[in-house]
Amino acid sequence: MISISSSWPISNNKTWECCATTKESSECPDSEDLIDYEKTVILEKSPSDSSTHCFLRLTCPSLQELQCLGIVCDCPRIELFKGKADEYQRTIYGELEDDFEDVKIYKYEVTSGLCESASLRFLTKDCQITILGLFLGVRKTTNLLSEGSINLENVQNILGNSKLSPSAEKCKDFLQMFMKSGQSSSPSPIDLMPGLQGINLNGNPPLTVTEPPSMTNELKFYVDFKFKEMEHKINKKIDDFERSQNDKLDRILELLERGKSAIKDSDV
Repeated sequence: MISISSSWPISNNKTWECCATTKESSECPDSEDLIDYEKTVILEKSPSDSSTHCFLRLTCPSLQELQCLGIVCDCPRIELFKGKADEYQRTIYGELEDDFEDVKIYKYEVTSGLCESASLRFLTKDCQITILGLFLGVRKTTNLLSEGSINLENVQNILGNSKLSPSAEKCKDFLQMFMKSGQSSSPSPIDLMPGLQGINLNGNPPLTVTEPPSMTNELKFYVDFKFKEMEHKINKKIDDFERSQNDKLDRILELLERGKSAIKDSDV
């Protein structure tokens, strides 16, 4: 059973177990199969809650991971976060499903950027969110990566064409070589130790593989921490930039709507 929780409480005496449909699948159902008005969940912000947006958290049990996610709600835009560390993935605009008496309903289908857990942040100015359907497609897995594994794809995306120091350039070259070697899963930091030998990270003494066995855990933690720290900082900058761009877009749309209203009033 997938654990589902929200930062805003449910206000209409429903439960997530009642609303959500979980099935082994890689495809989301059609809207007519996804929407069930009798299972509608209404999330409402508490008067004492100082948070700006509502989060929906999804966590799979052991040996399961999310393959796809389908949701129908009245929120026009959401942000997707991946994993226990809530790693930002992207901002998604919903597909307009229905428009009735100024109430717009949007559908979302997410088939990438998921893993054993994910979070959605609903980007709306309203203090209430209506969810008409929630589908969670899962699959069984035996790939139990440790918490200390490094996501090589994210490291590659983060480094990109950035201007790097000689030491960082060596790290990048080594990671690219590791990715091209046909590895089917992300390596743990201790697997990377031989290739990182002699590389100076952040001004600290170069790592070596001649440390006694008792130092293995410390070295593993050190390398993992450095990569995650770098990943977190750059993801935050990307997140802030995209949020700024979205705010500007919303402002432009608002000004256009005002302009249309002014033209209509002048014609009258």
